[in-house]
Amino acid sequence: MSESRLDGKIGLIVLGICLATGLIVSSIFIGNALLGMKHQRVIRVKGTAEASVISDQGAWRGEWVVRALDPKEGYLALESRRMLVNDMIKQYGFSPETKVVFHPVQMETEKKLDEHGNPTSMVEAYVLRQAVEIQSREVNKIDQIARQSPELIKHGIEFRAFPAQYTFTGIEKMKMDLLGRSMRNALERARALAENTNTAVGALVSATQGVFQITAPNSTEVSDYGSYDTSTIEKTVKAVVSCEFSVSR
Repeated sequence: MSESRLDGKIGLIVLGICLATGLIVSSIFIGNALLGMKHQRVIRVKGTAEASVISDQGAWRGEWVVRALDPKEGYLALESRRMLVNDMIKQYGFSPETKVVFHPVQMETEKKLDEHGNPTSMVEAYVLRQAVEIQSREVNKIDQIARQSPELIKHGIEFRAFPAQYTFTGIEKMKMDLLGRSMRNALERARALAENTNTAVGALVSATQGVFQITAPNSTEVSDYGSYDTSTIEKTVKAVVSCEFSVSR
């Protein structure tokens, strides 16, 4: 047998193997595609539910500052201001359960500057500051003191009032209810979509909980990581779930 005829037979054998392998691979791809089409007989929807809540816990913080040439004089001045702040807090009539904390005094020094504006080792003044923090379930009183406390400035006090923060302690219990409602909403949406395609919604295939959004009323804020607004007493809690339902004709 000549070398050329032998090469020709080998080539045919290789070609046959390649064709057979191609048919097998093609069959696998077609089978997977058909299987994928069957698996795609689902409808994907998102369900939502929301509720309005009133915060039941509030917190507020205020801070006052004194500058003095002598630390002792500065501390006495700071203490007199603390007494004024304490008297102001008492005027709001918080319940005994309210937690009022006066934080420890902090002191730092301000250095004198040279002719080039650089700090020197000489002390210009001693700066003393103290803060008070209130935590209470009486959120309306927290709101009042947060708004009115800057009036201490009228008494010559260098005072800074921080924004009040409001939270709702029953949020975990509410989450379960909202998740159930959002699942029912997802099913309603799936059925509404199915009516227009002559299909029937079957069993739940999968469900994924989305993030919870706790926002101020009428807020359009949306975050992929969830949000928790603490600036308002009234809040809106929203839950989202992504669902897949099987469908059949």
